[in-house]
Amino acid sequence: MNQKYAVAVFLAVCLIFAAQAGPTLSIVSAQPQCRIFDANTNFTLAPETFRFLRTEQQGFPPVVHDGAIIVPATTNTFGIFAFRYHRADAMTFWGFGEPQNGRFQPKFTSYRVSQQENWHDLAIGYCGNGAVSYTLQPDTDYELKIPLTFDSVAGADQVRVSLNSLDGMFWSEPFQISAR
Repeated sequence: MNQKYAVAVFLAVCLIFAAQAGPTLSIVSAQPQCRIFDANTNFTLAPETFRFLRTEQQGFPPVVHDGAIIVPATTNTFGIFAFRYHRADAMTFWGFGEPQNGRFQPKFTSYRVSQQENWHDLAIGYCGNGAVSYTLQPDTDYELKIPLTFDSVAGADQVRVSLNSLDGMFWSEPFQISAR
């Protein structure tokens, strides 16, 4: 009898805490919410669409001071991704400027790479300079421009990148850079 009473009290306490916690994310697709999809990360959200489309090259001229080249010219590889999410409200993201013509360049991207079917996170350090938050609207199509210049990313069997929100992280579908 004591075990049944203890289980009943435990369940009642859990229900009280759940009710006090407020609304939770739903895994029911009929509701306009994001859904948690990866238990290995704190509060990871699955968007409706976060898919690799193509790569683009962007050249940068050298930095010259008093006739001396301080930083040589370089060309960086960026991934272009389709992004769209469902949620009742707009979400705030870190980025380099507001979306221009539907294209947004996120800041503080995280990377996961797969080699021989083993996934691991890349350790990327960010200093926080230039961190500005911007609002993206739900049910709106965006293109994301994300750097893919790391050797570990270029040589990986598959890659996933994140769009980090103040509300959680969105991870892309796995993709291969050499496949497109």
